[in-house]
Amino acid sequence: MVINQRILLLVCIFSSLLVIQFSTQNIQGVFHPDFSEEFKTYENPFYGININYPGDWRYYEKNGPENFSPDRIFQVSFLSPPNKVLSDMVFVWFNIEKIQDSLSLDDRKNILVKNLNNSSIDVKVQSTKLSGINAFMIDYTNKALELQRNIGIEAIRDGLLYSLDFTAQPDTFEQNLDYIETMIKSTNISSIA
Repeated sequence: MVINQRILLLVCIFSSLLVIQFSTQNIQGVFHPDFSEEFKTYENPFYGININYPGDWRYYEKNGPENFSPDRIFQVSFLSPPNKVLSDMVFVWFNIEKIQDSLSLDDRKNILVKNLNNSSIDVKVQSTKLSGINAFMIDYTNKALELQRNIGIEAIRDGLLYSLDFTAQPDTFEQNLDYIETMIKSTNISSIA
């Protein structure tokens, strides 16, 4: 059930991003295009987030919950350059969600792994850190809709779940691995204002 919700969430986010990308590119404050070879720094002082991202990628911010994610507080999505075909694009989401105080990081990991083992191949899990916070990373290939490689990193602090997710077709994922690693290493989470 949770994996179906996660797949539905990814499909909805992906669809929403496409609609937004093609219908609101010229609206100030929705998409923030930057075109250069260097990394830029996304900063959101209100939510205490800093992430380096490739300078020719775009980002989109969304505050508050949605029907498929009622506990979400904030999301920033990053998209690789729009001049490429969809199969060549990398999609990145950084989410902050409210969670139950009783949910531990191990509980969250076990729920996700159990559900992913039913719909994915080559599921790898390891302990890691996200901005110095204890976290876990799940690396898997989803076979539900079309072959997609995914890396999800999740950390829990002060009743909030922080998640950083990357998805792309396997070849595209490998070609962008340096960008993905830079984004992971550069993620800085401070206290929410």
